[in-house]
Amino acid sequence: MAWVSWDKMTQPKVKGGLNFKDFQSFNDAFLAKLSWRLIHNPSCLLSRVLMGKYCPETSFLQATHKSVESHGLRGLLIGRDLIYNNSGWAVGNGKSIKIWSDAWLSYTDQAIPMGPAPANKLDLTVDCLLLPDGSDWNREAIRSLLPHEESRILSLKPSRTGAPDKLIWLGTESGEYTTKSGYQKALENSADPEEVQPAETFDWNSGVWKLHIAPKIKMFLWKIFRGALPVGESLAICNITSALNCKRCNTPESTNHLFLHCGIAQKAWKLASFSNCIDTRGMVDLAGAWPTLCKETCLPPTGITSGQLAPWILCFIWLARNDHVFNNKDTTPEAIITKATVAAREWLTEQSPTQGDQTKGAPTPTSHSALNRNASSTRIQSDAAWPQDLQLAGLGWVMDRGENRSSFLAHCHYVNSPLIAEALALREALICCIEKGILHVYCESDSLKLVKTLNKEPPTVELYGIVADILYLSEAFESISFVWIKRCKNRDADALAKQALWNESSVMAPLNFGV
Repeated sequence: MAWVSWDKMTQPKVKGGLNFKDFQSFNDAFLAKLSWRLIHNPSCLLSRVLMGKYCPETSFLQATHKSVESHGLRGLLIGRDLIYNNSGWAVGNGKSIKIWSDAWLSYTDQAIPMGPAPANKLDLTVDCLLLPDGSDWNREAIRSLLPHEESRILSLKPSRTGAPDKLIWLGTESGEYTTKSGYQKALENSADPEEVQPAETFDWNSGVWKLHIAPKIKMFLWKIFRGALPVGESLAICNITSALNCKRCNTPESTNHLFLHCGIAQKAWKLASFSNCIDTRGMVDLAGAWPTLCKETCLPPTGITSGQLAPWILCFIWLARNDHVFNNKDTTPEAIITKATVAAREWLTEQSPTQGDQTKGAPTPTSHSALNRNASSTRIQSDAAWPQDLQLAGLGWVMDRGENRSSFLAHCHYVNSPLIAEALALREALICCIEKGILHVYCESDSLKLVKTLNKEPPTVELYGIVADILYLSEAFESISFVWIKRCKNRDADALAKQALWNESSVMAPLNFGV
């Protein structure tokens, strides 16, 4: 029986070259998950016990192996090494990041300034490159110390309100560690590149999860494409040799054979009421042919107009196979197609669209705190214009206080994405509100991702400093809401943003304002 150890030295090897997960990499990924929790929760009991005993004067990231250490600590350091080799820093106030030894220049890979570092500046931290008030980068300090990295540094947006620096995992968009991404990184760092599993190319969303079929059929498809069905080929891997061959053809039973090449399967596919005749003899792999099979439309009068018939056919081919193996009953191809069509039609008939289904994925202004808006609230609409070739963003926002309506615009250089531009526009709008003494605000933006982030969804790493500032500024208001609106309702702020962009870039090449 396979088992997983905390220690690489006692890790069992998988013999026979079977297509199983790399247990050692999987083990390391779970250890890294525990190590990630200790790094971000230094006050928890386990962290205080281990750090107090083994490394009281250093952080867990800088901890080293001791001559006498527990089995558990050895495992945690294995996970820590995986995190250390695949993590970076998001700049907040810059006080925790060492310029020359920490990875902070990129949110996608470990980028450290090129050396050699001056001997008297080895321990400098990133806050030395910020202005004294921490409001922005000090370009003179950057040019004197890292002139070749000026553009890259200026594209990073630190926190203006002193948010702490954040350790980020480079394998996810949010910067938070997941076991899945840790497993992939562990495989990439494997000592033997030949053992690394190739990247998965099967599209699970379009091929399984988003199909308009019964949930149990989706789970059945998942078992097929994960190799979890107990066909003869899979049973042989588990050393069960009593049922290796197809009971009808007496040939090795694989998933591809059962659903494509077996005689009864070939006849069933030809009898299916598709607009095109399906000949499975030319199909080698079920996973490769699956996108084509799913797109086949049914002819009338089957009654299947909004769903897919192919998944149901697979299910009833499997049921017919089991009936033959265990009950010694034969099912004709005509019966398979009839049962699959009836089952698919019955399920589709029972699926009456509800209002929740119709509006799913289309948030409205009432989706967050919209009902809390009162007559004294100031409505803030913000937007940004961002052409990729210039890395320049125009920012615009409108304050609507009933009869008093004000418009504002600004700009920002070294902006790497439209999402950053949208967040910068909202931050500037809140700062403007605080300066004018406004206490109740109702913020509207056409950036759905930004609104979700501000409503407690984990932010992307590029937004860390800006979102931290927005949440900090929000505490200055007695009431505040962040609501998504359609772009057509945000035209005034959009026009201001484009005007700000034009004003700043009037001497540059003509721009395409389709942002």
